[in-house]
Amino acid sequence: MLILVEYFKLKVFWVTLISAELCTILRFFVNEHWVFKGVGPAWKRLLQYHIANAGSFVAWMVATNLFIYWGIHYLLASALAVGISIMISMASNFLWVWRKKSDAAF
Repeated sequence: MLILVEYFKLKVFWVTLISAELCTILRFFVNEHWVFKGVGPAWKRLLQYHIANAGSFVAWMVATNLFIYWGIHYLLASALAVGISIMISMASNFLWVWRKKSDAAF
């Protein structure tokens, strides 16, 4: 981030988006090769992984704001929403992104 902000004079907003995307791609390839021993076309799974990540982020945002609306302190609301987001992320990754082809289609 330092190089992009200090030397390329990009705004922090754009640098955080670039960093988030690079981290998402890195996490995908780590999971793909070390955890799931990637078989078949990786580009389809990369797209699915991005959709799954976006879905879990949206779930976190919605849950956090609902909890706050219901009167739960914002720090606790965020922590509870992280748990929900993790469950959604794990379910979507195991049941959709990296499911075995012999499993039922979703």
